[in-house]
Amino acid sequence: MFADKRCAIHPSRTELSFCHSCKQFFCEHCLTEAGDYYFCSCPECLAASQEEIKRKQNAIRAAYAVRFCDSCIDATEPTSGGKLFVTVNGIGVRLLGRRRRCPAAIQL
Repeated sequence: MFADKRCAIHPSRTELSFCHSCKQFFCEHCLTEAGDYYFCSCPECLAASQEEIKRKQNAIRAAYAVRFCDSCIDATEPTSGGKLFVTVNGIGVRLLGRRRRCPAAIQL
């Protein structure tokens, strides 16, 4: 579908995707990922990317607000927690982790 598209800044490079704001095609060196979309480096698109990052952060906060306070969400890192399941005596599996809710979130 986009096989013949080229980067708007580097015509010798094939496109990676398009900017969600200005809809122009760019290579991987010209785009940055913000939220769920790619954005180029022009000032208007950078402003739009910051709004997208805020939108994504607010969506994450709303999704986790039932079980976690803002401090817990801010302390969360975007890395894997490692192995989440363990085999119990060779029979079945158990989810690792704590069952307790954040004390501050319980009061919300």
